[in-house]
Amino acid sequence: MTILLLNQFFWPDSAATSQLLTELAHGLTERGHDVHAICAQPGYAPEDGADPPRVRIHRIRTSKFMRGTAGRIASYGLFFLGAAWKGFTVPRPDLVITLEGEPQ
Repeated sequence: MTILLLNQFFWPDSAATSQLLTELAHGLTERGHDVHAICAQPGYAPEDGADPPRVRIHRIRTSKFMRGTAGRIASYGLFFLGAAWKGFTVPRPDLVITLEGEPQ
C-alpha cells in the first residue's frame, strides 16, 4: 500500500507531531508499505538524533516557522500551498495521514 504522511513537521524536527508521524512511519515501513512524507524544511525544533525512517521525504521550501498570530498564519498558509502543489508530484497514495496541531 502507498501511504502519504502530510505534516508541516517531520523527522528530524523533534516537535510532537513530528515524533508521532516518525514513529508511525517506522512501523508502516516495517510492515512493507511504501511511505512518502510531505513536510517543511527542518528547523522548528531541535533535531531528533534517532534513525531516519525509511520513507521518501518531500520537503516544501518555505520561510522559517514564524511565531505570533500573523507569522503562524503565514507559515501554515505557505506550507499548505506548497504541500498542495507537491501533492501532485508524489505517487497517488492509497491512504493519506495528516496531523496538524499548534506547536507549543
